[in-house]
Amino acid sequence: MKGVDTLDFRDKKEALFGASFFNMDCEKIRENFSGYINHSIPQNLAQIIEEHLCICEDCRNKLNQLLNEEIDYQAPSSHYKKDTYNLVTYLILGIGIILVIYLVFLLVKFTSSIGK
Repeated sequence: MKGVDTLDFRDKKEALFGASFFNMDCEKIRENFSGYINHSIPQNLAQIIEEHLCICEDCRNKLNQLLNEEIDYQAPSSHYKKDTYNLVTYLILGIGIILVIYLVFLLVKFTSSIGK
């Protein structure tokens, strides 16, 4: 009985996706992971990949690894926040120094014009 159910399943999938559904190897599946992650592949190909992932642990692990790398890449690191804080601190300090120099310049100019 189980063989008949499997055959029916295979026949239905072949009718929907063509015989290539059962002939796609891991390499071809993995070539489409980027499009699968970005949702830029056709829906029927995404479904083929999902079906393959149900039966292939190696491809599931590879996809999870890619997803984790993408998350790590997008997450800002702590040193980035620290560098931003330092940049803002130096910017404020620089503006303060420029203001002090300008005030000294105005003071010198003002005191020299009083003496004339």
